Amino acid sequence: MAQQLAAETIVFAINSAIRLGKNFQRAYANSINGKSIVLPLPKFDGNPTIISADRFFQTPGDEGGKDFLEQIEQLQILYSKSLNSTLGDQERTAYLDYYRTLFALVHKGADQDAGITNNDIVVLLRLRQWQKGETPFPSALQLVAGTIVELGIDYFNQVPGALNVNSAYGRALKQFLAGFDNINFAENEHLKQTLAKEVIPRLFIGAAESLSELSTEITGDKQFQLFIKATAEGVARDVLKRTSAPDAKDLDVTIHWGQLLVQSMIKNAGQYAFSSADGLFGTNQAVSTLIDKTGTALLSIILDEDSTDLHLKQVLTVESLDQIVRAALTVVSEYPELLSKEQGVKEIIAGVSGAMAKSGIRRPDLLPEIIRLVLEHTASNLYRLWDVDDKDAKHLLLTAVEHILRALAQAPKEGAWRPQLSKSQITGLITDLLDEVVKNPALVTNNVNQDSLLYEVLTATFKALEQVPKEQRLSWEVVELLIQLNMRTV
Repeated sequence: MAQQLAAETIVFAINSAIRLGKNFQRAYANSINGKSIVLPLPKFDGNPTIISADRFFQTPGDEGGKDFLEQIEQLQILYSKSLNSTLGDQERTAYLDYYRTLFALVHKGADQDAGITNNDIVVLLRLRQWQKGETPFPSALQLVAGTIVELGIDYFNQVPGALNVNSAYGRALKQFLAGFDNINFAENEHLKQTLAKEVIPRLFIGAAESLSELSTEITGDKQFQLFIKATAEGVARDVLKRTSAPDAKDLDVTIHWGQLLVQSMIKNAGQYAFSSADGLFGTNQAVSTLIDKTGTALLSIILDEDSTDLHLKQVLTVESLDQIVRAALTVVSEYPELLSKEQGVKEIIAGVSGAMAKSGIRRPDLLPEIIRLVLEHTASNLYRLWDVDDKDAKHLLLTAVEHILRALAQAPKEGAWRPQLSKSQITGLITDLLDEVVKNPALVTNNVNQDSLLYEVLTATFKALEQVPKEQRLSWEVVELLIQLNMRTV
């Protein structure tokens, strides 16, 4: 309930500020962070006292403020201390400020010309207690609530139509924000004061942009909302973990990739959520595992340093990231049991990176495309390619990619000819060869001369091409056809 309250309060506050109009939006944002509320409120008559404040908050209904105690956590704490006569000087001032503001609202109403309602002020007071650190154990979301509201005001002013709290879009955005409240900051002040204010707001903007591109049918789907809530928690937790060390490097790069990944996961999750079995979305644990096997696994491969010197962040574009995420989600959609296995999307992506490094081929631009091809071929042929029950089993397409790249990387003899292939020609050849491996796994599992049939056929074909006289060189289309015929013959 507390998680949903924080997320709902933020969305409602953004909506309130936009509804109030540009004249009051900055005043609303300043009221969250300032020492006093700067909105036009009715004046309080008389001098407030602790006795009159206690009596007001004890009174229910239209004449009293008892209902506010359940809505504002800090006010409840101050009220209890007042009854026990344990208020400090600063707490006494804060308690009387609450009384002065809320009494005026109850008995005189807000300035109607400004369009400010009692709910607007209650939400504002909730946000202020979080922003000023008055809540005993603020959550990740509460810590950055004021910042998100300011960003939201600026962002949604550029989006046609105000943010509606109860719309499909508003409900989806609330679920995304609620995901941050599962993150425990413990006593890490560095993480709390610096990184949370960097990470969560930027992930929020990324989510807002991606959600705005989706249909109401998708954003209103409960399965989809559960998915993006887990995405928020999974990606934010991973990014925060990577940047929490005092000597952490490339903070901006890490957050940038986290934001891109959030956008891609949300953008490509709609069809996945609709097509997956209901059982997969039956519990938060299942969806969280799904995110771990796709989004955060991909993020770790993009950002982690390894010995291959092949880093996805150097060659990924927004388009290729979308393609990989879409293909990865498809794999898990087709085979949900991968969620409970050690092998999964991460092993496939890491395997392709390792295969490229071992092959010696100097074409890092091929990496995203080959990852996508392997994932797509896996999605419809897993059990022909990989014994998921065998922890030591090698994915046949990873073996195939390693052998294909090794054959392509071989340099011709001095003075000999070999086709110089473009990126599209190489990916087209790999697509054809992976199709052949799916149909005939023996191309990889059967050996000749201590190497696979696949590798031997490719090597023999390219060696034969080296013997072709210069004036009789073949077009790539003919070379590709020869390779296909050789494969089928074998």
